[in-house]
Amino acid sequence: MRFSNSIDEILADNKSGSAELLEKINKFLLNKFTKGLSINKDLKRISKRFVEFQNISNYVKQISLLPESQILQYLIDFDAKSITKFELIYNNFSHLINETTTVVTLSNSKTITEVLKLAANKKRNLHIIISESRPINEGTLMAEELALFGIRTTLITEAMIPKYVEESDFALIGADKLLKDGSVINKIGSRLLAIVSAYFNKPYYVLADKTKQSRDDIFIQTSHNKKEIYLPKNKNLTVAENLYFEKIESKLITEIFTD
Repeated sequence: MRFSNSIDEILADNKSGSAELLEKINKFLLNKFTKGLSINKDLKRISKRFVEFQNISNYVKQISLLPESQILQYLIDFDAKSITKFELIYNNFSHLINETTTVVTLSNSKTITEVLKLAANKKRNLHIIISESRPINEGTLMAEELALFGIRTTLITEAMIPKYVEESDFALIGADKLLKDGSVINKIGSRLLAIVSAYFNKPYYVLADKTKQSRDDIFIQTSHNKKEIYLPKNKNLTVAENLYFEKIESKLITEIFTD
């Protein structure tokens, strides 16, 4: 993962998953704090920008509650624990992966990527189907990374999800927030994948570490720049909302695996 030395670069990142974003944030704050620089303004900007990500909200809140003398150790410990959580999730989930497992997923999830890499290291013959995830196509990033790691990977459009779910063993997503009622918040398209999985009677699994857990069921859906979808050339043509995240009801989820 490339180090970001600018908070503006991190705040403008709309292609990384919440776990990867949090790693970038922690590395940035650790680098700045060790230089004796204040991180208070950065924490406020991070909190405001990433309100949709439960793990980032919990992280900022925890740091804000710490005395200054304990912040450095917290940042160091957090960085060291990032790999362990993926291993724990994999250990809890690995019994569902056989020698020739075909999985359908979407978007760009650090958790999904790291767990699948661990599975591949165990000599599992995986075939990962990844939806591109319009409108910014961040699914291509995860597809390229898994393929580079040596995992057989196929990139599809959202419209092709039904065909590949029918041929798969199960669907798999990460999560940006685990709601108290058992529902999850994740990238738009996750609910479509869940509904299609239910139609074909395929399991629908969620992988997320405990920092994604919320004490409430609140989800405020926000719309982003519509130009990412399309810039109309006619006044009679309008673009619908550009939604990045959505709620997947608990009844559509087979099981949630955490660390």
